[in-house]
Amino acid sequence: MRSLLGFLAVGSAGFIFEAIVLLVLHDTLGAPALVARSLSLPSAIALTYWLNRIWTFKSEDPNRVAEFGRYLVVQAVGNGFNFLVFALVMSLAALQRWPGSLIGLALGSAAGLVVNYLGARFVAFRGGGRSQLAKAVNDV
Repeated sequence: MRSLLGFLAVGSAGFIFEAIVLLVLHDTLGAPALVARSLSLPSAIALTYWLNRIWTFKSEDPNRVAEFGRYLVVQAVGNGFNFLVFALVMSLAALQRWPGSLIGLALGSAAGLVVNYLGARFVAFRGGGRSQLAKAVNDV
């Protein structure tokens, strides 16, 4: 449970950090929105990797490059699920307008959160593979 709460806290910090970077680049410096987002998102992913590594999962994996690579793959899959669920919700004719977009955003974010947490815990920061999985089952 502690790792889930830590993951949620780190995700919140990542969101705030990305919002600040996006607002500075786009609203203050005048960068086009897509350019600003293409810089803010990787910045937030790097921050959440670092915070999850040292605080949430306390990883001691000496191969940080491989670990970060696994984290990027997990993030890509989680964001894919997020977008897929959002698109499915938005494809329903009754939800094309308010509050459908918020429902899609909430359900997509929830799906992405589940995939990203499980992927971070058991793939990116695997720290022992099956023994980590067995430990997680015992923690619940």
